[in-house]
Amino acid sequence: MSISVVGFVAVFSVLGLVALVVKLLGVLDARLGPAPVPTPAPAGQRPPNQSIDDLTLVLITAACATVIQGRYRIRQITRVPDARSGAWSQQGRAILLGSHILPQREGSK
Repeated sequence: MSISVVGFVAVFSVLGLVALVVKLLGVLDARLGPAPVPTPAPAGQRPPNQSIDDLTLVLITAACATVIQGRYRIRQITRVPDARSGAWSQQGRAILLGSHILPQREGSK
């Protein structure tokens, strides 16, 4: 047999094995059932998975109020990954945040 035939057989054997493992994992996932859907916390109560303390939340809210100088509503606060997250994500974040230029109000500088 030539080396190319042996290579094709080896590659397709491994691909078949990977497909079988993926199929078995899908069957196991379907049998275990869907993941539970988290319910929102009632008004006035802190969600159990809140990862920042109340002081940090107040400081972020005050910073938003200072920048926006008007009515606002904070819907979500997401922690930014550390510096090891990669240059692509840091550059994208810088472009995105730089695009949020607020118009100057009359009488403010």
